[in-house]
Order: sequence, then structure tokens, then C-alpha cells
Amino acid sequence: MHKALKYTAITVATLILVIVAAMMTLTILVNPNDFKGVISKQVYQATGRKLEIRGDLAWSFFPWLGMKVKGVNLSNPTDFDNTNQVFAKIQEADVRVKALPLLAGKIEIGTLLIRDPEIHLITKADGANNWQDLIDRQTKPTPVTPSNSVTQVKEDTSAKKTTDNKTAKHFHLDIANIDIKNAGLTWQDHKNQQNVAIDNLQFSSNDVAFASPFPIDLSFSIKSAKPALMGNINLQTKVMLDPKQQHYQFQDFDLTSSLQGAAIPGKQLDTKFRADIDANLVQQTLRISKLSANVDNVTMQGEVNGSQIISQANYTGQFAITPFNVRQLLQHLGVKYTPKASSALQTMQAKLQFDSTAKVLKVNTFKIKFDQSTLNGKARVNLDTHHINFNLLLDKINLDQYMSAQTKTAANNKPVKKHLLSLITSANAAPTVNKKQAGAADKFAGLRKLNTNGNVQIQNLQVANLKINNIKTQLSASQGKIKLSPIQAQLYKGRLKGSLSLNVTGKVPSITANETLTGVQISPLLKDLANTDKLSGTLNLTSNITARGLDGKAITRSLNGNSQFSLNKGAIKGFDISQQIKSVQGFITKQKIGDTKSQGGITSFAKVTGTAKIKNGVINNNDLLLTSLLFKVNGKGTVNLVNQRINYRLGIQPAIGSNVKVFASIQDVIGNVIPLAVTGTLSNPKIGPDWNIIKAEALKDKGKKLIDNYRKKIDKGLQGLGNSIKIGF
Repeated sequence: MHKALKYTAITVATLILVIVAAMMTLTILVNPNDFKGVISKQVYQATGRKLEIRGDLAWSFFPWLGMKVKGVNLSNPTDFDNTNQVFAKIQEADVRVKALPLLAGKIEIGTLLIRDPEIHLITKADGANNWQDLIDRQTKPTPVTPSNSVTQVKEDTSAKKTTDNKTAKHFHLDIANIDIKNAGLTWQDHKNQQNVAIDNLQFSSNDVAFASPFPIDLSFSIKSAKPALMGNINLQTKVMLDPKQQHYQFQDFDLTSSLQGAAIPGKQLDTKFRADIDANLVQQTLRISKLSANVDNVTMQGEVNGSQIISQANYTGQFAITPFNVRQLLQHLGVKYTPKASSALQTMQAKLQFDSTAKVLKVNTFKIKFDQSTLNGKARVNLDTHHINFNLLLDKINLDQYMSAQTKTAANNKPVKKHLLSLITSANAAPTVNKKQAGAADKFAGLRKLNTNGNVQIQNLQVANLKINNIKTQLSASQGKIKLSPIQAQLYKGRLKGSLSLNVTGKVPSITANETLTGVQISPLLKDLANTDKLSGTLNLTSNITARGLDGKAITRSLNGNSQFSLNKGAIKGFDISQQIKSVQGFITKQKIGDTKSQGGITSFAKVTGTAKIKNGVINNNDLLLTSLLFKVNGKGTVNLVNQRINYRLGIQPAIGSNVKVFASIQDVIGNVIPLAVTGTLSNPKIGPDWNIIKAEALKDKGKKLIDNYRKKIDKGLQGLGNSIKIGF
């Protein structure tokens, strides 16, 4: 036994001495620099490029068999020689391999050191680049010589396959250290006028081996002229690569970046991504756990699990966005937007749970909390047809507090019609564009591709200071046709039913709106909407409206439709019909009738009814009727929404069965109807007696009276003349 061990030790020692002696002989007798020409020739035959080794080649020996080289350049293709730039170069490289493991079919690299490597990529204006030839040579099939028979080729392939399997089975890789210092890469794209540069790239690792975790540390700087950005990227992780079992792991995967430049919103963006990643291709599983992603002040956490990822992929997972300050994020991104309310955009958070297959993505639950609002819902996406089904429930939201602080609201005496129109057009119309801009981009391409059906519920909504409750609607969109129908809601003790359609199949979008309001209390509605309480009553309204255009003005000019309305048991504050009548009475009788101003009074009515036709933004009404115990008022005229002008006429008559004495003193002059005129603008209407008609009628009456007087005098004179003639005879 002892002799056997002794002989074994002697044999091993002798083998080592032989190997050492052989290596020393190799390094002494063989000068590697003699092979520069051979190496360059082989590279040229393989790549068609010149390899220049300007520095010396040097051996290293036991226990490492290695070689050092300095100043290596690889040329560009011949048609890129005029760039005065090599394709790649290495300042220094040092590769050392353990000698003894080679005898067992193992590759154990002690050190892989590369200093200052550079790669220069170029794309010409015609699209040609300086790397495609290398790819073509690798993918080009090896020609079969005529002497090779089909049988021989099959046998050779089979033998090669057997050898490769045997080699792969026993292949073993160990690298003690990998160290790449100050690497760089540039890309000059003359076709797209882009330049990208990666420099100061540092890569290090140690104890690299299959089926065993080893660390990776990578960092580099990046700079781009178009888009304009620059920054630093760092990656640290522990990697486990097991090709035999097809099992790959990334533990503590940590990727950070800090980018700056005009192309980045806010000109600065910091990101972090951390996770544990485990992929097993044999078991077809993928697990991403401990996931954490940070973008500026937003943090997302979650996990993803996959099964059958190669054959029939199925993924489940959940994500959560921790609370963050939205206003602060917008400021960091350079978005110049300040909401009216200081409490708006202060906090937001979200979470969702999903599962998906190759054909369907299901968001089973999601919840978004922003400020005082909470949105719950679920969705289903068909990945083949891109059809989306969803259900959304929003508890409450005050849209007014999210309006820009510089925007005046209706409560600040902005015209009601203009305010509502701006809200509608800002949500549904594109900005004003000229002819050149209209042809440059399709602003509705995304809406045309929208393919969805879903239900939306909002329990409490405030918009333009209006308060609307229990909103329910169904949204459908397909091939550029978007529809909300039916729309149901409660507002100011009444109900809303209707529908809204948007058609973007053409170059200019069109809108169709149908609505019915029943039992709405107009006084609190106007008080909230326009900060006025000059009108009260119960409103019933039916309207059908169409419009088209790319901006608010165009939409207003194209408004067309019909409307029918009634207002029951109400009053008009600040307008007293009796005072208007008295002012006319004073003019007719030339008597001062106290204070004839219409302001401060009130006109009560039993009912107001009417219909309207809208054509090209002009509302035309010819059948307004107001009834009360004492008066009846008829009206007709126009309201021009385009220029905001009013041209309207009212006629006041005593109600049937009423005995209004004031009419008795003036009806002989101007008739039984007292005319009023409503003029001015929507923001500043003016109402009062139509003096032009009144004066004309008064002048007619005066002329008539003069004629009657002259007629009486003539008749009297003729009568006297007749009497005189009788006496004379």
C-alpha cells in the first residue's frame, strides 16, 4: 500500500516536472512575436480585416499558461478606411489558463485582464455599417466540396455531434478574475444624424464558474447628441449560470441610472431597479421576487411568477405603488402645472393583481387612491384583438380643484356657456392646428385603434362647480367610434339621461349629444355654476346636438340641433315686469311713476316653455311663453354662441281674466302688447323696454289723434258753414 502511494506520488511529481520543463522550454525557445504575421493572416482570412499587433507578445508559465499582448488594432472594412478610425482596439490584454486542468478537459482561467478596449461603430448616410460583414461571415454556410458524398457528410456530422456532446458533458469553466478597465464604444449614425458614446466602462467579476453564484460589477457612462442626454449606469448582481440544467439566477440584481439632458422631462431622471430573478427552462418557470423599482420619488414593489413560459406562458403577479407626492413628481419632470387647490395632487398610491396567458391579460383587481378619491376596478385584455373590457368605480372626485390656478372658473363670473364649452372641448378636441400641422401628424390615431367596452360609475362628481351624483354609463369604442350610452345621473333633485358619441373616423372629429333633464332645481344649479340665484324653478329639458371641429371655436361654429324646455313654478330675481310696464306708462302719460328701474324686483311665473333650433352655433327661439297670474310674455330671437351676442324680443300682455289697470292707460297708445328688448352679450345682457317700437307706436297714436282733432275741427267747420248757408237762404 505504501509502495503504491509512493509510486503514485513519484509519477505525479515527474509529470509536473515534465510539464514545467516543457513550458520553460516553450517560453525560452519559442518567441511568440514570430507568430504575429501568422495570427494577422488567419484573422484576415476569417474576417477580411487587418489585425495589427504593435506591442510585444509575452508568455507566462506554470502554474499559469498565458500570454500578454499590447497595442492590438482591428481595421474597418475597406470601404470605411477613409474614416481614419479603427473598428476595434485593445491597449493591453492578459489571459492566463491553469495548465494541469487542461489535461482533464477543464478550462480554469486565472486572470482575464483587458485594458482600454474600444469599439467604433459607424453607419453611413446610405445605411451601410461597419459590422454587418462580420455577421454575414458568421452566418454564411460552409460549402460542401464535390468529393464529399451525402453519406460521408452525414457520418461526419454524426461523429461531430458525438464529439460535441462528449466535450459539452465534460466541459468545465472556472475564471478566478475578470477585469475590464476603461472600455469604450462609439456609434456614429450619419443616416439619422445621431451620435452615442459609452465610455469609462468598468467590468469585474471573480470565481466565475457554472452552477455556482459569482458576482458581477458593471458601470459605464453614456452620452448622446440626439436625443441629447448623458449619465451614468451601474449594475451589481450575483449570477448563477447552469447551462446543463438550463437554470439561471440573478440574486440581488441592482440596476441604477442617473441621466441628464434636454431630452429628459425635467432634464434629470434617477432610476433604481432591484429584484431576484430565477429562470428554469427545464421546468419552464420564472420567478421575479423582491422587485422594487424607483423612478424619481415613485416606488413600485411587487412580484411575478411564470409557468410553462416556453410552451404556454402563464404569468401571475401583483404590484403596488407606495404613496408619493404627485405635485413634487411633476415639478421634477419640469411640468409647469399648478392646480387651483393646494390639497390637489398631494398623494397617490396604487396596487393591482393580474394573471395572463399568451392570449389574455386579466387585471383581477386594481385600486388607485389619489388625494381624497379612490378608484376601484378590473380589466380584461385580449392580446390578439387588443379588445379591452373593464369595470370602474370612483367614489368621489372634485375636478375643479385640479384646474390650473391661472384658469378662472364660472364661480368667478366667467360666462357659463363659455365655461362649459371650454370644459367639453378641452376634453374631446385637439388643439388648434393650421393646415401644415394637420397634415404632419394624426392626432386621433390612438382613438381609432381603441377597442373597448366597459362600465363606469362615479358616486360623487364636481365639475365647473356643478355637483352630480350616482353617474352610470357604458363606454364602447371601435374603429374610431366612441360612445357613452346610456348616461344616467342625479343632479339638483332631478335626473339626467342621455348619450354622447365621438366619431374620429375622418380627419375632423364629430360629436353627437342627446340628453334629457327632468325635475332639476335650476336655482341651486345656477348658483353653483354661475354664482347667481336670479332664476328659480323646476327645469325639464330635452336636446339633441351635433358638432364637429378640431378646436373649441370650430365646434361652436358647427353646433346644430334642437331643444325643448320648460321651467315650472319659479321666479326671475332682479327683473320686475311691473316696473318695466310702469316705465312705459310714465313715458306715455308723461308722468313720473316712482322708481322704474327693473333691478331689485322679482317676477314670479307659473311656467316657461319653448323650443329652440341651433344652426351653426346660433340658437333660434320663436315660441317662448311665460305665464303668470297677471301677465303673459311671448318671446323670440337669437343667441349667437360664436360671438356671444343676444338679440331677443319679448312681448308683455295681461293674462286672461286679470285686471291690470296699468295696461288701460297705455294700451290705447301702443296696443295690448308692451315690447321689451334683450341685447348685449351673454356675460353682460341688457333688458328693457324696446323704445324704438314704443316711440314709433306713440308717434302713430299722436298723429292719429292730431288727424282726428283736425277732422273734428273740419267737421265742425263744415257743419257751421252748412248752418250759415241755411240761414242765408
